[in-house]
Amino acid sequence: MTTLDRPATASSEHEDSTAATRRLLARLVGDGDAGLRVEVYDGTVIGPTDATTVLRIVSPDFFHRIITGRGSELAFSRAYVAGD
Repeated sequence: MTTLDRPATASSEHEDSTAATRRLLARLVGDGDAGLRVEVYDGTVIGPTDATTVLRIVSPDFFHRIITGRGSELAFSRAYVAGD
């Protein structure tokens, strides 16, 4: 049975979602050298534990705003104002 044929389970869907979240965040904020830690509503965390700045993403709407806004500063601003 190939991975495409395997029925999805809740845990495998969560793992896929977490991996996708990590990849997206890595593209948005880099590899953590900037002293930035990102904590996501699903438990995903990237960046150093002793980071000087922490970005907490509390809603999946954040990703929708960033993706549809093509990662622009305005998209980040809208997500911030909306409390995402």
